[in-house]
Amino acid sequence: MTFNLFDFVVLEGNIAISTANESISVESIDGEGITEDMDLIKIGASDVSFFAGVGAGTERPMGLNLEDGNLGLLLMRSPTTNAQFTSLIASAGSAGFVGLPGMTVAGENIIVEINESTVDDAVANFSENPYTIETGNGNEIDLTFDAAHGKVLRTSGFFDFNMFDFFKVSGDLAFEKDVREIDAMSLDYAEDEEPYVELMDVMTIGASGLNAFVGVGNNDGSGTGFALENVSFGLALMASIDYDWRYLSVKALAERAGFVGLDNIDVSVSDLSVSINRGLDDDYCAHFVNKPLDINIGGGNVMTLDFDARQGFITQAQGHMDLDVGGFFSVSGNLSVESFVDYINISDGGEDIQSNILTIGASDIHAFVGTSDKQTGFELENLDFALAIMNPTEEDDSRTFTSLVAQARSVGFVGMDNLHMTGSDILVEMNLSTDETAFADFSTKPLDVNIGGDSALTFDFDGSLGQFMRLEGGMSFNLFDFFSATGTVAFEKSIQNITVKNPDGGDPYSDDMEVMTLGIGDLNAFLGVPSETNRIGFELEQVSLGLALMRSISWGDNYVAMKATAKRAGFVGADLLDLSLNDITVMMSTSDTDIDYAHFADEPYVINTGVGNTMSLDFDGSKGEMFAAMGSFDLNMFNFFHAKGNLSYEQYSDVIDLADESSIDATIMKIAASDVSAFAGINGPNDSPTAIGFGFENMGFGLTIANSAIEDDDLIIWFCSGSSQQYHIQYSFLVEESFHNLPLVLLINFYDLKVTTNHESYGFYILNLK
Repeated sequence: MTFNLFDFVVLEGNIAISTANESISVESIDGEGITEDMDLIKIGASDVSFFAGVGAGTERPMGLNLEDGNLGLLLMRSPTTNAQFTSLIASAGSAGFVGLPGMTVAGENIIVEINESTVDDAVANFSENPYTIETGNGNEIDLTFDAAHGKVLRTSGFFDFNMFDFFKVSGDLAFEKDVREIDAMSLDYAEDEEPYVELMDVMTIGASGLNAFVGVGNNDGSGTGFALENVSFGLALMASIDYDWRYLSVKALAERAGFVGLDNIDVSVSDLSVSINRGLDDDYCAHFVNKPLDINIGGGNVMTLDFDARQGFITQAQGHMDLDVGGFFSVSGNLSVESFVDYINISDGGEDIQSNILTIGASDIHAFVGTSDKQTGFELENLDFALAIMNPTEEDDSRTFTSLVAQARSVGFVGMDNLHMTGSDILVEMNLSTDETAFADFSTKPLDVNIGGDSALTFDFDGSLGQFMRLEGGMSFNLFDFFSATGTVAFEKSIQNITVKNPDGGDPYSDDMEVMTLGIGDLNAFLGVPSETNRIGFELEQVSLGLALMRSISWGDNYVAMKATAKRAGFVGADLLDLSLNDITVMMSTSDTDIDYAHFADEPYVINTGVGNTMSLDFDGSKGEMFAAMGSFDLNMFNFFHAKGNLSYEQYSDVIDLADESSIDATIMKIAASDVSAFAGINGPNDSPTAIGFGFENMGFGLTIANSAIEDDDLIIWFCSGSSQQYHIQYSFLVEESFHNLPLVLLINFYDLKVTTNHESYGFYILNLK
């Protein structure tokens, strides 16, 4: 025998039927009613199977198949009004969901309840006098409905839902059924298209205080995603009465959430919401903008479904997240999460593998790239961000592949007082794997990740590059007011064991450090004092640079090492000093400990500078702090002294004495030359046909420039001396700011030669050389 009750419960199996005429109480929700004798049909059954849901008896049912069921059904008819009343309670040991592609449901301890009638405002009331129905095998069911609750079409129990392998929720849930008009729209709607209105069977589920999971796999230690606590949840299953159209809409809110499944990703989440709005049979989905659907979730609260079908199918989670990937990239803001299954290519050369893919994306947010304690690195603003976590679907393949792309419109460096960097159009990329021999390869099959606002970021990494964490883009930076540059740069991060040495002696020691490296090729740079009002130093062209920023994991000490090469450089800051350099090498090594420095003399640290080129840091930490440069030069000093040769440069801060017996803090720049061919005289250099003066070979000289460290003080003092084994000349002068009217004293001795100048460019201060 088969029963169909209100297109919600269909029962089939061996049942027992009896009739009676008994007194039944009927009441409305407000408590008004009567008690009268009614004609009754009592139905009891045990160990039967039945269905509860929408579309019962059609080709596309959508609901629960219940097993091991016991059922008590009472059919009542009033002899005076001919009104009919139906009350049913059924229990089942287990349940499985049917009719919804992409959704699986397991249930236990299921209760199905129906209290209906053919009148609008009254149902049977058993709150004071329960009605008992025998179900067989010595079992019975008590009907206990309270008419104050109105009409009931409900299935409740403990359910475990899996929706599209994206959102899993479990707990004590209740299904309710209704018939109502639902608006729907096509994914390819016209701009002025109105929603299509359908009469639908609607089954809703609402609950609160649940646990849930968003991600790949399950929250049993094997999955990757977000474990949600204290979840409020509303679901609507809709089936058209006239057509074979079905829709699913879900909204859930979580009070707390944490990320599980990956050691190199740390996430804290607040205000997390889950949204699903999909059509199951065509390209239509429910549209609630004009008619929101409220679902009772208990405690007098409702979950409102208000999806806009014009946004297309939605399967995502959103919330405010603080996310850290690999201790290198951290982001804070409102992020969205999606999940799907696709094939990805792996760098081990094998076939594409089917994988569960979890993506996290956001746009126009804030992020940090740098050390894991977020003390040293880059603050990124106006950031677009996409993260993909990929797990193969094969049960025996436990690998996890993690890839990240982020683009920022502006960036600034933090964490070191004397290291200033700003940039724009920054790209951050990471490719990680739990398998050290294989990485996700997007070079032949790019992956687009939605970041919101109809925008996406594309993964196109070449997996053969292996694991990497890098940042690149246009950058301007200033290192300790010694070296500044502008160009396209690339940062990478790793953890390395770095050796440091103390210049005062003692054995070197090694320490695990977070190392951020910067590699640059073909940029422009400046070496010297980058003052806006008193810029003095060398402008460098075609620069290649390798920079290592090292931070001790144990102690938090910072170390900086840098080497750069340049094809050409010209001196700026003094009109009468014409100095050009070629084949320059710039070196810097410093730390905030002031007692020890990175030591690479025994094992150079190699930094990639692009296009197959590298820069090797090979500094000896025992030599202490270093700010130095070297190369070949061509010098014209005040149209009096001309020289060519090899040049070295050193810069540091010190206190200097002036001729008026005062002292000032100054930046000292020392330039020393060797193997110099030079000329001192007029109309030089020495290859000029009108030159009058002295030519020198195998000459060495030194130039010291002291620049006042006082703000808005334009004082610059020059001191230069040189010597040759063959001649001696002494030349001294005082030059006012205009560099005119030079008083001259000249003494010539043909046995030895020395050149000395002592000059200041502003005021009347001369360096005291005693």
